[in-house]
Amino acid sequence: MSKILDNLRSANLPDGEVPEDFSRPAPTDTSPKCATILVQRRLDDALSGSGVYLFALIDMLVACGYAVRIVCAPTAGFGSIPLSRPAAAFSERNCEIHWPRSLRIGQAYVALSGAVWLRAFRRGSRLLAWALFARHRKPRPRFKNTLGSPPAPADHRALARAENAAASTVTIAEYSSMGPVLSDCIGRTKAVLLHDVFSLRADSFREAELSPDHVSIPMATELGWLKEADLCIYASAAEAKRLSQELPDKRHIWLPPSVHVVNAAGSGTPRAVFIGVRHGGNRDALEYLLDEIWPLVRAALPSAELLIVGEIGNDVHEPPAGVTVLGRIEDLTQVGGAASVGLAPARAASGASIKLVTYMELGMSVLASSKALEGYDGALDPLVVKADSAREFSENLVRLLSDHAYRETLAQRCSEQIAASIHDTELARYLNGLPAPEAPATEGTPDRPAERSRS
Repeated sequence: MSKILDNLRSANLPDGEVPEDFSRPAPTDTSPKCATILVQRRLDDALSGSGVYLFALIDMLVACGYAVRIVCAPTAGFGSIPLSRPAAAFSERNCEIHWPRSLRIGQAYVALSGAVWLRAFRRGSRLLAWALFARHRKPRPRFKNTLGSPPAPADHRALARAENAAASTVTIAEYSSMGPVLSDCIGRTKAVLLHDVFSLRADSFREAELSPDHVSIPMATELGWLKEADLCIYASAAEAKRLSQELPDKRHIWLPPSVHVVNAAGSGTPRAVFIGVRHGGNRDALEYLLDEIWPLVRAALPSAELLIVGEIGNDVHEPPAGVTVLGRIEDLTQVGGAASVGLAPARAASGASIKLVTYMELGMSVLASSKALEGYDGALDPLVVKADSAREFSENLVRLLSDHAYRETLAQRCSEQIAASIHDTELARYLNGLPAPEAPATEGTPDRPAERSRS
């Protein structure tokens, strides 16, 4: 305990500085290649939402023989909760986590930035006030997604310093908003992982007459954030195609999600399933499903059942008849199988809808809107039933729930063909072709380390 208190007393340094006691050791992995991924998000829940693509990238890097370092923004990385316990999936892949201005206790990291604690206090106060005085009158407070904002200067400096402390074959910024940090990184090859192109996401929301659920930025600004990148890696094949026209001097590669088909129960009562994390696109899709589609389904098929799975279920306070909210569950196979129909009625979206692949991995048939399918640029169209109006969606869902042979045929086609439909090896070829890194620089100031040769 005295050691911890001594460390805390020594931590009164300018933002971005890391006291010696808190610094992480340089990687000791003897792999000739190392990838550093710069993030400004929490790492606790990394296997749902955008975490699926982060791990698709990590798995690709590991398969190509890379050691993987994760460098977290000291302030933004914690969000508004000053304690983080990274998902076990990181250690299972031997990822090293470097978190400046944090105190590591066991497998957990504690924020040492006062800004994080202040943000936690303000958020907690709002949630407590809602729970005590407005729980039955108003919806749960929503907090703006800040992933579309570049790191604050102190976070920017800390991220660059941590990256430059090790020899990286490739430095990868997660999201375009992290791209500006690459200007102060001295790695030989620089890349950006784009789960979403924020400017295109904002356009999609406005087209659906919705307010964007993140910081809205113009395309020109976002393209500027990518100027230091040699490589852009996309969750969406359609967005890769679009930005390759805007930035023809860069390499653009689509990274499909990893596919792991599992055996799920194939029998039981037919039911529809909606899986989702909490973001604006899922909220609108679920509202559309419950308010406009589901009443038509129940009118035609009174016995129809719908399961809502994932944290999006927290937004459903009074489920209509036939709807069951399961929330987050550990084992998704219990809602999978050929008896289930996976639903994706998105009206606003960007990136790629991960739930489509999840449904197919679980052996379901899939009913989706054109908007939900956009990110796959036609690759999944032959496997799903497509519907774009409430009437068309409800009619197709009633048929899928009622026609056992039709539903099973589609489900089998999905599970058998999904892996081949989105298999791509371009990123692996690119990574395998990168040269091993040089030794890290040993001279230079903390704010501007000496540059390595880029020859």
